[in-house]
Amino acid sequence: MDHLKRLGDAALIPVVVIEDAKDALSTAHALIAGGIDVMEITLRTKAGLDSIRSVVDGHPEMCVGAGTVLTLEQCKEAVQ
Repeated sequence: MDHLKRLGDAALIPVVVIEDAKDALSTAHALIAGGIDVMEITLRTKAGLDSIRSVVDGHPEMCVGAGTVLTLEQCKEAVQ
């Protein structure tokens, strides 16, 4: 399914602030178990990008977005 359709079909999109990247997979797992397969991980913390990478690698069924992107560099890193 196309990402824009998934976002449009989502009843809600949780905005998640993760302080420690080791918590990213368990957070994604809990959301998936609850029937939510989209999430936004903010870049407000230093763990944001590592958390995104962890979820993308560990839960490929999760549609992950980056939030609170403040710089072009953050944007480039989030896309990679």
